[in-house]
Amino acid sequence: MTTHQRKPKPARALPTAHTGRNGKMRDPMPPHHRRDNTPAGLAGARHDRDPHTKILRVNLAGVNLEDARSRPGDQQATESDLGILRPTMGSMDREEFDRLTAIAESMHAPSNYKVEISDGTLVMMTGPSGIHEFIVRRLRMRIEQGIAGRPEWAGMAVHGGIDVLDDTNLIRRNPDVCVFPEDDLITIENHIPAADLRLVVEVVSRSNPENDWEAKLRDYPRMRIPVYVIVDPRQGTIVVNSEPKSGRYTARAAYAFGQDVPLPGFGFVLTTADFPTY
Repeated sequence: MTTHQRKPKPARALPTAHTGRNGKMRDPMPPHHRRDNTPAGLAGARHDRDPHTKILRVNLAGVNLEDARSRPGDQQATESDLGILRPTMGSMDREEFDRLTAIAESMHAPSNYKVEISDGTLVMMTGPSGIHEFIVRRLRMRIEQGIAGRPEWAGMAVHGGIDVLDDTNLIRRNPDVCVFPEDDLITIENHIPAADLRLVVEVVSRSNPENDWEAKLRDYPRMRIPVYVIVDPRQGTIVVNSEPKSGRYTARAAYAFGQDVPLPGFGFVLTTADFPTY
């Protein structure tokens, strides 16, 4: 007598957070349940990102937020413009500027985000890289040491991460390092006047150099900031722009990391031998 053994059935995969009953992969969380921690999401906006071109589009209170600059292959960037909030109107007036300011202040974005307003746009940027912050820290320390004990610089603060407002040209920036009267900090406002700034230094980000090299190079002379220093760790270069006239800087001096950099009107030089590159 022959005994026939029944072949065991293959074990059926139990559904998990990532597989359905048919064993196919599924989204572990429906889109409407996902938490969006981007500034756009924190603002309660809808967003769509194209991973190939770094596009971010947001519609918020009738305003279009988009960053359509193509950055293929740059998915690991730790610093980037998250977007540019463009008013639906063509040119910006005081009412539109106040509206963008109100939107920026109501977003409650994380503390490592910067929010700036320039040329009718609201720009949001993620927190900087370690190299960026290392250079910023060195700059602040050395400028503080340079002005210490000089009577002409008594009462001046060397600071960063504070909003600077040009109420005439409707520009709001947040420099990496700036020099201004310390008394400007004794205010209930969340900004200081651009007219009081003596110096601004920006450390160029790896993923959005245009903001420092183009947009701010356009804005800072319009804001009548006497000296604008651009430190670029991508190339290991430093450019000192000074003597603003008719909305542009008329003097420019270029240096390389490792050289001593004179600051016009300050009477001392910045040492840069320990500045790292990206």
